[in-house]
Amino acid sequence: MRFSVIMAVVSIIATQRITAQTDVKIGNNPGNKTASAVLELESTTKGFLLPRMTAAQMNAISSPANGLAVYNTDQQCTFIYRGTAWASLCDSATNGLTKSGSVISLGGALTGATTITTTGTNTLAVSGLQGGAATDSIMTLDATTGVLKRRTVADVLTGSGNVWLIGGNTLTGTGTIGSNSNHDFGIETNGTTRLTFSNAGAITQSGTGQVTFTGNVDATNGLDVTTGQLTANAGSTLTGVTNINATGSSGTNIGNASTTTTVLGATNINTTGTSATSIGNASSSVAVAGTTSVTGATTINTTGTAGTTIGNASSTTAITGATNINTTGAATTTIGNSGAAAVIAGSTVGVTGVTNINTTGTATTNIGNATSTVNIVGNDLNVTGLQSGASTDSIMTVTGAGDVRRRTVADVVGGSITADNGLTKNTATNVQLGGTLLQTTSIAQAGFDFKLSGGNVAIGSSTAPTSTMQLTGSMGVSYRKVTGNTTLAATDYVVLANATSGAITLTLPTASTCVGRIYYIGKSDEGTNAVNFSPAIYLTETTTIASINFAKKYKIVSDGTNWWIYSE
Repeated sequence: MRFSVIMAVVSIIATQRITAQTDVKIGNNPGNKTASAVLELESTTKGFLLPRMTAAQMNAISSPANGLAVYNTDQQCTFIYRGTAWASLCDSATNGLTKSGSVISLGGALTGATTITTTGTNTLAVSGLQGGAATDSIMTLDATTGVLKRRTVADVLTGSGNVWLIGGNTLTGTGTIGSNSNHDFGIETNGTTRLTFSNAGAITQSGTGQVTFTGNVDATNGLDVTTGQLTANAGSTLTGVTNINATGSSGTNIGNASTTTTVLGATNINTTGTSATSIGNASSSVAVAGTTSVTGATTINTTGTAGTTIGNASSTTAITGATNINTTGAATTTIGNSGAAAVIAGSTVGVTGVTNINTTGTATTNIGNATSTVNIVGNDLNVTGLQSGASTDSIMTVTGAGDVRRRTVADVVGGSITADNGLTKNTATNVQLGGTLLQTTSIAQAGFDFKLSGGNVAIGSSTAPTSTMQLTGSMGVSYRKVTGNTTLAATDYVVLANATSGAITLTLPTASTCVGRIYYIGKSDEGTNAVNFSPAIYLTETTTIASINFAKKYKIVSDGTNWWIYSE
């Protein structure tokens, strides 16, 4: 009997893969061993059984070694020999511990000084605490001894027990914050006082930051600007319905020679017109005629009783939005003048937005003339409402310079076709792939698969192929080395994993999506960190390899259901 047991152990050791490691693993995943264990057992259906004996048999063991373990059938507990005596793992609990059957729980009278130590990784959490009451104490920690103590809420918070929280307080009535003594109260940022409330009620702001009010500022007793003027220039913006010098009794200036002023919203300037109103002055470019933008619904000279000029010879004028110019047509309206390139016919004109030209169609409309070039520029040219064509129509062509011209259909399609670079012309309108390549040729797939059917294919051979694919010469494949978790793609072929920095996982595509696909995969480093496979790879009908932790390489193939190791 003893001889058969020895032979069984020898057989188990002999079946292990011979590597630089001498440890033994029994059970699941024999290829994935723990480096620090000389003997490793792995199973999800069976356990490890200690020797079972009575207390007398246990005590009769001669010179037991420290760490020797047995199961005492009298005590129904595991015993370990420690020092000079056997120690039960089911000993009675003391010092704040309570033993119930084979379970030892925290809870009981402390019979000695007790310290609970935590670390940044192993913290102490207490769950199931009861709700507190206003009369409860606050638990504090002695910084020197670490002893837990308790103090009343009023003792900790001092005074009436009210404090202002950084995140805000929920008040049941009016609350105040500040001092109850004859002292100023300040608010700081970055260690510097920014806002000061004096003991008399004055408010002083310090620093270079701007004070911004989003609500209405009501200066009941006047607004005093101590070190500067209160102006509406230097980049000021007036929004909303704004009245400036509504009576018009004197001249009103907005902006000066060195600043730009923007007036937004519905703005009325000198509504009575009893005196001249100037926008800008002699040294600033704020004249209505000049580089001027008119936006919004704008009406200019609606009666048409006199000519209206916008812009002059030296300026560019932009008119945007819904704009009506001389709607009655009773007089000539000029946009631009003889010195500006703003004439619709002649010079190059840019028309943007939705533009209608001669919508009734009662007369011919010309864009450009015999001596000028008209450019239509944009990313796309859309022409709607085109009539149906006829077989006698011409085809529109574009020259290299961008000029649009016309050619007959026969001239473009019906003429001779020269086929070269691997193309064969079968008929006047049929050119097929097949022939001698006269230059380097690329076939772009544009999202579609490229398939060959109906015969064998040869590469690098001058004779007809005898196999489906025949290669005469060398072959290059994709190669990738990875050091972290990686999902294999259709573009991969050889993939080597380096797990020096830690265990990694190679995720294979679903086998049903790539029937017949082949990968060469393996572990390239000599460390013990595991390279895991997801899903596991079949070695036989009943055995799979889920990971390896030694240098190993496999050739695997998909059968449409699983991945199989084809060769090692």
